[in-house]
Amino acid sequence: MNEIEDNNKNANIKDVLRSMIMTFSIYSKIPMPNIEWKEENMKYTMCFFPLVGLVHGLIWILWFFVSLKITDSSIFRTLTLAALPFILDGGIHLDGFLDVNDAIHSYGEPQRKLEIMKDSHIGAFAVIYGIIYIMLWTAVVSLVNRENVFLSGAMFCLARAMSGVTFVMLKGAKNDGMQHTVSGAADNGAVILSSLAYAVLIIAYVMDHAFIKGIILGAVCVGSAFMYKSYTYKNFGGITGDTAGWYMQLLIAVLVAVVCIF
Repeated sequence: MNEIEDNNKNANIKDVLRSMIMTFSIYSKIPMPNIEWKEENMKYTMCFFPLVGLVHGLIWILWFFVSLKITDSSIFRTLTLAALPFILDGGIHLDGFLDVNDAIHSYGEPQRKLEIMKDSHIGAFAVIYGIIYIMLWTAVVSLVNRENVFLSGAMFCLARAMSGVTFVMLKGAKNDGMQHTVSGAADNGAVILSSLAYAVLIIAYVMDHAFIKGIILGAVCVGSAFMYKSYTYKNFGGITGDTAGWYMQLLIAVLVAVVCIF
């Protein structure tokens, strides 16, 4: 009996490790071992999604201080910091942001919008709103300084924690695609608990530095989740992998802005 229990425990540990590696393989360009794409390897994938944000945030903070050593140019620092998240995640979330904007501005029925999001071609509205987003994101990053860089870096984890919660809690718009596959294989209870734990810890960390700022961040997170649900259900009948990327990109920009402005 003990041998069976040990084997089950070892199998669970392996499942967790495979899920973590798969999470970084999907949502990050940090080199990882190759893991077979199968259901048991995706059980805890979204549990580690906030961890990807934590690692990316730490790299972002590190680069901020490295850039200070390289040059006094604020333009160099701002532009490289603004570009770094897209380099680290390979643009996977920005791709969803662009696809959603193409679909939204078609003003078609939900099914038609879903079809547009699947189209591999880029449309005019994706380009237009992509440029607007990059400009606004760069403007937000220009506000990052020594006093708020650590709090700003933590927002990469918080944004992904909220994205992870909504990814498994909200209704999917279709019966195929990334969201359907990953959320269908996920241990939803574990994803919700782990994502909320990350969110609570990050907000508590911010509150320890600036109480009111932490309260505002908490309100933004809760409010954004309800707005995301309302917006996606109305326009698509549910969420998809693309809408998850769209939500994450918008939320990280808003969260960093809150940290830097308030």
